[in-house]
Amino acid sequence: MTPPAANRFVRLALASSVLLAVTGCGATGDGPSCTGFALSLISDQGGGAATPVAAAQAYAAKNGLPKDGWATAETSDSGVLLKADDSRLHVLKLRDGTWTVDSGQRC
Repeated sequence: MTPPAANRFVRLALASSVLLAVTGCGATGDGPSCTGFALSLISDQGGGAATPVAAAQAYAAKNGLPKDGWATAETSDSGVLLKADDSRLHVLKLRDGTWTVDSGQRC
């Protein structure tokens, strides 16, 4: 695989694994029902936000999620998981140093 293709594959694999990990909140019993999403990032040519919280706020403003109240719930090599109210967003750092949302859920 060429480096750009390998990077796209890794990002897609990470987004998929995060989505699988976070969408299990309503998987057993009478727990909450969750909706989730994952984005395939074909290109990261810039345009991300300066911080993980700014990326979450920008995404939330356009997609009906809480605009404020985003706080770090978890950090890992694959990015940052942020929470606000009943919503979670996974944010990853792009090659240019900016941040973008790649997956999330609402329970």
